[in-house]
Amino acid sequence: MTAAGLLALAERGCPCVVPLLKRFFVEQLVPANRLLGIKVLEVAPDSRSVVLRLPYRRRILNPAGTVHGAAILALAETVHGVAVLWQFSPSAHQMVARRSTLEFLRPGRGDLFVHFGLAPELRARIARVLATEGRAEFELESVVVDGQNQVVAHLRAAYVLRRRPGAA
Repeated sequence: MTAAGLLALAERGCPCVVPLLKRFFVEQLVPANRLLGIKVLEVAPDSRSVVLRLPYRRRILNPAGTVHGAAILALAETVHGVAVLWQFSPSAHQMVARRSTLEFLRPGRGDLFVHFGLAPELRARIARVLATEGRAEFELESVVVDGQNQVVAHLRAAYVLRRRPGAA
């Protein structure tokens, strides 16, 4: 059984474990997240507040000794996926990035964090468009900071969220 299938069963039979399964999926079953060590620190039930951490590890450093830009991009995009797919079941939806623009503002040193909140108005618009068209396009922005809350990078990305074939 696939991870999406397991999640679909849990959503129907035991919704209280769904947040734990989603956290496990993000941290362990997405290969890039597992390799980078991305951790989910907080997800509000309505996704108004989502916080992820990228621990400082030697394997994700560039030759200059700072966190590699690809790892920073992965952190900044992952928070968007977590926020959206916490609201729209990953067993019934697929989210893909169409465009990403990452602006590096300072070198990333130490643990990095990304804070994001999915606005209720945007969540409602996505749900409305999904219901009528089966897919929704939207833009999200996030900011990556270091342990001293200094801004390291700013991401603006466009996404498409589609209902999976056969999903209700």
